[in-house]
Amino acid sequence: MTACVYCGTREATTIDDIPPLCLFRRPLPTTIVKVPSCFPRNNGASKDDEHLRNMLSFRHDVDHPDAEAAREAALRSLVRPEAPGLRAAFLRSVREVELRTPAGLYLGRAGVYDVDVARVDRVVERIVMGLLYGETRKPLPPGYTTKAYLLTQIDASADDKLALIVGTVLQKASLRFIGPRTVGYRIFRPPDNADASACLVTFYERVTWLAITTEDRTPST
Repeated sequence: MTACVYCGTREATTIDDIPPLCLFRRPLPTTIVKVPSCFPRNNGASKDDEHLRNMLSFRHDVDHPDAEAAREAALRSLVRPEAPGLRAAFLRSVREVELRTPAGLYLGRAGVYDVDVARVDRVVERIVMGLLYGETRKPLPPGYTTKAYLLTQIDASADDKLALIVGTVLQKASLRFIGPRTVGYRIFRPPDNADASACLVTFYERVTWLAITTEDRTPST
C-alpha cells in the first residue's frame, strides 16, 4: 500500500497537484509535482486552495499574468448562481482602507478582505510537504511536522531564530520555479539531518512564506 504523503496512515487513492492548479493559467506547467494523497486530504483541500488563490490574486501589489488569470477565475466563481454562500461570505469580509507609504504619504483608498491566516498557512504547509516529496520521492518520517510563517511577520532586524533560518536558506539553497516565475522556492536540508528542512516559497514574485520541517518534540500526554 502506498501511504498518503500528508497523513502517513491512509492509503493514497488519489493524486494531489502541487502547487494547486488554481494558481496557474493554462497551459499548465509541466513541472507540477504529483503527490500520492488519501481522498480526505485531497478532496478537503480544494476550498483552502481557493482561499489562498483569492488572498494572493486580489492583492493590490501583485502584478503577474498567472495572478491575473487566477483573479478572473475567482471572480467567475463568486458570481455563479449556485454559490450564494461563498459570495455572501466574501462580501462580508470586504472593507475599505487607506493606503499610505511607509513615510505616511496618502495613496488613496482600496478594498481589502479578511484572510483566514490559519487556513492559508495550512495550504502553504501542504505545498511545502509536496515540494519536499518532489525532491526526495518519499514522505516525511513519522513524528515530523511542517510549520509555515508569513515572511513579513518575521523580524529580520532582530536576533530571531526564524530570521537566521531565512538567511541560511537564501545563502545555501538555489532558487527554482514552477511556472513562469509563478511559484519560486528554495529548500535547505541540514547535512546532519536530511529529514529536517527549511523552505522559502514565494507566490507571484511577491508573497513569501518560510516553512520549517522538524521532528515534533511535544511531550505526549
